[in-house]
Amino acid sequence: VEAILQGLVNLKPGVPRQTNCCDCGVFAIQYSEEVYGRFPDITASHIRANRINGLSKGMFTAHQITEKRAALRTKLDELVHAQKKPAGKSKA
Repeated sequence: VEAILQGLVNLKPGVPRQTNCCDCGVFAIQYSEEVYGRFPDITASHIRANRINGLSKGMFTAHQITEKRAALRTKLDELVHAQKKPAGKSKA
């Protein structure tokens, strides 16, 4: 395990930070979407060379987090309601 940990690169980009104690998951999702949207072909060599430009505290706004939280809530509600429907019935 120690050998594996020694091979890891520790990056600390300046990224948006949550201002409350409840949005950590929403921030993680938004951050992941931003990274993969901006860098779809990111490789381990980019990370090792610390060549990931564009990560900043302005990547997304608090308003985007509010919108993401609402969208996630809506999607979760849809999934819960879909699970409660009797088997064999689908949306028309």
